Amino acid sequence: MTVPTALHLVTVATHWCAGLHRMLHSADACGLAATVRGMGDSRWGDGFGLKLEVLRAAADALVAQERAGDVILFVDAFDVIFVPGTTAPGLLRAFAGMHADVLLAGERLCHPDPERAQEHRRILGPACGWSADLPRPFVNSGVILGRAGSVARVMAEGPRFGLAEDDQRWWTTVVLRNAPHAACGAGTRVAVDTEGSLIQCLAEVDPSDLSLEPDRRVAVSGRRPAVLHFNSIGSEAWQAAVFADLFPTAGGSASPD
Repeated sequence: MTVPTALHLVTVATHWCAGLHRMLHSADACGLAATVRGMGDSRWGDGFGLKLEVLRAAADALVAQERAGDVILFVDAFDVIFVPGTTAPGLLRAFAGMHADVLLAGERLCHPDPERAQEHRRILGPACGWSADLPRPFVNSGVILGRAGSVARVMAEGPRFGLAEDDQRWWTTVVLRNAPHAACGAGTRVAVDTEGSLIQCLAEVDPSDLSLEPDRRVAVSGRRPAVLHFNSIGSEAWQAAVFADLFPTAGGSASPD
């Protein structure tokens, strides 16, 4: 697959906090310029549909600019850190190597609907060789990489959503619908980083499995990811400690305003 040449980092945050500072600082240190949408938006509501809305708007805007081949990197604002040494060209090469049009992070949990694990076995097992024994077998929507045209097409063809939608539930449905067709060479290739080779979601991961290497790269269960997603409840202290180790001169978390 051809390596794309342009990467657009986008996130959604309605307010400033320490987690957003950590994500933006790590992105800047890696040469990634982030676009933050949603500041002051009061429509967050009870779900995460605003994330879907912003991602769709970003993809549609690039398509309208005739930049459908550009890649959008969409991340959660408050619990993601980019690992030192990560670069836009490196991310684009790694994405191309996944042979996907849209790539989502993978996690060990089947959240928010544990009962859908059976659907994964029934639908993805025969078509894609899926197994619950994979390191990160289930969808996590906290980090998404996708060609703008593919993201726009998937979101236009996928289930309708509103602001109360759970974005991870929505993306799980999309993966279950698309993956078997893509495995047969048809449709948009929507895949999950089930090995955690590029994106590591750290829910259900013991902190002792994450190690800091001499070059300040990170190793997690034998992998050296570019993006860390601290997606478990109560993991902010762990995220802050890892960030302090990776970026010791980062300073505080004051709002840029």
